[in-house]
Parts: sequence; structure tokens; C-alpha cells
Amino acid sequence: MSIGAHFGRGSTRGTGGHLAQIWVQLLESEERDLGTDKLTQKWRKRVGHIQDAESVTFRSEIHSAGNPIEVHLSIDDHDQLLAAADALKTELQGIPGVFDISDSFLPGKRELQLKLKPAARSLGVTLDDLARQVRHAFYGAEALRLQRGKDEIKVMVRYPEAERKSLGSVEDMRIRTPGGVEVPFNQVAQAVLAGQARGQKIVLVLSPGQGKGRVVRHMLDVVDADIYVLVDGDDTYPADAAPEMLARFQRDHLDMLVGARLERYEEGAFRPFHRFGNHLISRLINVLFQTRLNDVLSGYRMLSQTFVRVVRTRSRGFEVETEMTLQALSKGLRVAEMPVRYVRRREGSTSKLSTWSDGFLIFKCILLLFRDYKPLVFFTTLALLLAVAALLTGSAPIRDFIEMRLVLHIPRAILAAALGILSLICLTAGLILDMIARFHQETIELWKSHLSDRH
Repeated sequence: MSIGAHFGRGSTRGTGGHLAQIWVQLLESEERDLGTDKLTQKWRKRVGHIQDAESVTFRSEIHSAGNPIEVHLSIDDHDQLLAAADALKTELQGIPGVFDISDSFLPGKRELQLKLKPAARSLGVTLDDLARQVRHAFYGAEALRLQRGKDEIKVMVRYPEAERKSLGSVEDMRIRTPGGVEVPFNQVAQAVLAGQARGQKIVLVLSPGQGKGRVVRHMLDVVDADIYVLVDGDDTYPADAAPEMLARFQRDHLDMLVGARLERYEEGAFRPFHRFGNHLISRLINVLFQTRLNDVLSGYRMLSQTFVRVVRTRSRGFEVETEMTLQALSKGLRVAEMPVRYVRRREGSTSKLSTWSDGFLIFKCILLLFRDYKPLVFFTTLALLLAVAALLTGSAPIRDFIEMRLVLHIPRAILAAALGILSLICLTAGLILDMIARFHQETIELWKSHLSDRH
């Protein structure tokens, strides 16, 4: 048996960890009653289909002039070529005596292209240094080599499995300079994942800032599209829901469609208190902004180009979904929800969402956006509370003056007067800011109309 190499016909040879070959040396023909052809057929039948194998071939000859049947297809259209090859293989499988049917198409491996930034050269980091350190992080660096009989054993050290599941982990790396100083990967380089999938180019752009809010803002700044799909990269949202969501998004002419998780979720998909927190936040938003939403915190969304042009997020972390929803509601954009499946994270993967600290940031975000987009309600409520506090505090000084024509509780009288003045200031601020907010809303409507005319 040979793992990592494959000997083809003649002198051709392939190498790589994805190749394997098994030789079987038979007894002399006088000592066995089974021919090589019969043995090959029985072996092929017993092995059956091997999952995820690109090609499996059984041969029983020493010298071969080539495949018994070879068909060469040629056409400029890549998709038609693949369809024709699949159709031909289906037809050949129905012919008795035809076996080991395969094609020569291989999709290839994904390639991560690294590019140095100007800061790298000033630090003495070369492209070879960068490529070597990235390879060591994901593939492994040889730390020890041992000899055990005829076998040579290499001990490789690399990142833990949880940190190698996604190429997005590259941005979390730290690169060691020739001087021994470790710097963030994004400071010295950028990475692009280039490939071809059915003729479509896939490009991975690493965001320079940390925090989900910053990454979303960066994405909306650099990507130009008609429809944007946002999804968390933790493999908890179904990719097969995207076509149905897209059809609903286009049919209803929406600006934001949210994949709601609370109707169809797998047991253990939500962490403790997260469902309760989601319900609490959604209820609060429904009351304050007079809407009917069930899953404000979902990370599966579709956005229109109008949304991207009109909404400018400011959040840095996980509160970005809440801000996107509230800004869309406040600016009169069309928002809807659609149930999707939600499953558990893969084993070894952990969420960076903090129940209490991020929950506090989300509530803070709701309060600040409510102040910005509904200032009259916010400041009138605050003015009313201050007025009530002023009356309660000033009740004793007022009673003193009515009964004795003197004010004995002077500190309380001063505090009551201050609270009353603050109440009037809040009411005035609410009226002024409400006028500004209305003017801002009219500007947004004009901008939305302008965008609609352009499309």
C-alpha cells in the first residue's frame, strides 16, 4: 500500500496526501483457481461506492495501452461541458460490462493569496515570512522527527482545530517580525481567497477592525451589490434557505428581510437566557417603535441597496443587528421576517457573545436610538418624570408657605426649583430635536425617492 503517491501508466506518477494505491501480489497461476479478471470484479463489487472519493480504479494488467474507452468533450461553455460529462457518464453506467467510469474534471483547491502592506516592509516582513507563518498555523510546523523502525515520524505543531475551521481565523493571527516583535496580521498584510465556482469569482476580504459592528460597516462600505446577504460564519444558519428568502425579498420589494430563528430551532442551539433576552428586547422594541418583530438579534439578513445607502451603522459589536433593525424602522424602510432553521454550533466552536455585557450594550443601543429618532416622546417622558419629582420634592416647602408664609425646608425648595427648570429644559429640547428629526426624515424620504428613480 502507498499513501501519498500514485503510479499511473508508463512512467507517470502523482504525489499528494489525497492519493493512495494498493498493490496485491497473487500466487502463481498454477497455485490458484481464480483469474485476475474475476478477482478484480469481486474486489470492485465488495468495495462498492467510496464516499467523497474523486476517482477509484481497479486494474489487473501489468502493461496497458490506455483506457478501453475514452471520450473527449470540448466546448467553451464551462457549465454545458460539466452537464454533458454528467449525462454521458449516466448513459455509460447503463451499459453492461462498463465500469470504472470517471472524468478528468477536478475543481481544484482553494487558494489563499497573501499581499503585503507597506507597513510590512518597514518592519522587515517578507512575503516568504508571511506565507511560512500562515502555513505553520494551519498545516503545522515540524517540531520533532523520530525514527521508529522503518517508519519516520514527524511531530507537527499547529493551531487548535477550533481555530482552523475558517480562513477568517487568519485575521486573528499575529505575525512575528525578524526583530522578534509580534504584530496583528491586518497590520502587515491582507488575504484574498480566490477561486472559481461555476464561473463565479469568490473573494474573501479581511476587515481591518475587530468587532462585528465594525466588520459589517466595512463590508457595506467596500461591497457594491443590488442585494446583500449577511450570515454568521458559525454554520448555524441554513444556506439552502437563501433562495427562498431571496424570492420573498424580491417579491415583496423589501429593504431588509430577517431570518427568524425562534420557530424552528434545534435543541441546544440557544445558550441559557439568550431566548429570554431575545424575547425581552423584541418586546421592548415593539412597544417603543410600534412594530411586530420576533427575532431582532438574528444574524441572517438580506439588505437592499437602498438600505445600505440610507442606513449608517455606528455600533462596534454584537448590537449591530439591533441598530440595523431600529434604523430601518425609524427611516421608513420595509422590514419583514421569515422563519428559518437554526442549529447548534459545531463541537469545539464557541460564541463570542457575552450574555450580560453585550446585553447591556444592546439595551443601551435601543435607548440611544429611541432618543435620536423619537426625541419628543423621549424628552417629554423625561420632562414628566422630572416634573413629578419636582412636585414631590417641593410639596413640603409649598405647604410651609401656605400655612406659615415662611419656607422652612429651603434645601428641598432649591432642589424642587432645579428639577422644575430641568423639566422645562427637557421639554424644550424635545420640541427642538423633534423638529430636526422631522426635517431629517424628509431628507431621507427624498434620498430614497432619488435612489428609486435611479433603479
